[in-house]
Amino acid sequence: METQDSVATQPLVASGKTPVLTALPREVLKWVQSLDLSYSVKNVKRDFANGFLVAEIFSRYHSQDISMHTFDNGLKSATKNDNWEQLFRFFKKNQYPIGRGDFEPVIASVNGAAIALLIKIYTLLTKRTVPVFIVEDPPLDMGDGGAMSGTGRKGASLAETLLEPPVHGGLEPLDELRATDGSSERDSYKIFQAARSHKPVERSVPKAVAERGDAVPLEIKDVVAKNLTKNVAQLRAQQQ
Repeated sequence: METQDSVATQPLVASGKTPVLTALPREVLKWVQSLDLSYSVKNVKRDFANGFLVAEIFSRYHSQDISMHTFDNGLKSATKNDNWEQLFRFFKKNQYPIGRGDFEPVIASVNGAAIALLIKIYTLLTKRTVPVFIVEDPPLDMGDGGAMSGTGRKGASLAETLLEPPVHGGLEPLDELRATDGSSERDSYKIFQAARSHKPVERSVPKAVAERGDAVPLEIKDVVAKNLTKNVAQLRAQQQ
């Protein structure tokens, strides 16, 4: 089991195939905000490149050793190098295991370098470790002939099952149903319904409507309109 000191001395800048952190862990971000720095952190890679905020962080713990008036919050290369050289001398004097391999990628704005250095500084100053969880996709197991096997093959089979149309016994594809029906006036809606319900298509035979002999004719009388000679008040009085 690794101790806090051993974790702190390990270089955290990602290289090679190691995944690069793209955001500060929640614990580190809350810690930086609690220090009430003179400049708010909006872009970690840009804001920590010149070392000014790093010096201000250490000044909260070593107020006698860090004088902020000797540091400049500039963007020139000479300013960055001067700030980090002062910090490097401070690191060696106070036996902080932070070397050039830690802060030179920060000066060059390498992706993940500033975040890795801040996590290391947080671990050194607070004596706390930061759990970092990085999820990687497992490699696919390739069988004979380059075909996937195991879990990868199951995933591929599931994708194929979802993408490929199901095949049912006795059901012909829709294009074949259309090809076998030579009539140009076929019932397309019936073909569609048959394809959905997995039933063979059967053309319906039109039925003739015959007149029934026992049908009773209906006699509809004309509506006779009557003129209203009384007003509404008289009709109400008559009803009462």
